[in-house]
Amino acid sequence: MVRTLRSLTNRISPKGLGCGCGAVVLGIIAAIIALVVQRCVPQSDEGAEADAAPRMLLGRVWFDKLPDRRTDSIDLWIFFGGGIGLHENGSSYRASFDLFEFERQGSRLEGSYLHDKKKLKTAFSVRACDDHPPFDLCLTLDAVDGKKVELYGFGDEEEMERAAPGTKGVLQAAKARGEHVKGSK
Repeated sequence: MVRTLRSLTNRISPKGLGCGCGAVVLGIIAAIIALVVQRCVPQSDEGAEADAAPRMLLGRVWFDKLPDRRTDSIDLWIFFGGGIGLHENGSSYRASFDLFEFERQGSRLEGSYLHDKKKLKTAFSVRACDDHPPFDLCLTLDAVDGKKVELYGFGDEEEMERAAPGTKGVLQAAKARGEHVKGSK
């Protein structure tokens, strides 16, 4: 039941509602679902914590490193709850990006890139870490093009914006790209 409700909320698109009120409706649905799950589904603390870690993948910017200058090339990954992701490589001045669709099943991802239909299939893990300050989260993708990928992120959006100014804008732009792609299908 919980997975079905999560799947439902992840698949509803504000554009699909046609009333311009999608965000409000989705917020209300999410709040109702959260209350139902909290009251009706027994969860141990250990199980809830283990289930929360994979969800930490979603809605944040993941860096391979923090750039020192605007001309430094970096890899950025962003995964949204609606099953659209963005992988960008480059600097602030020159970059290329790929959009991909994905499904998250626990700590596994399966999907494909929209342009060339290249498959994305990997296990992943998200954990709190202090390996690369100022980052406080680590993401490991086990097999992307045959390689293990280590990425770093922030648990707090304000800290992210302090350490990497402009990142909130990158996140918002990526979300808009994803919504545009989903709406044009």
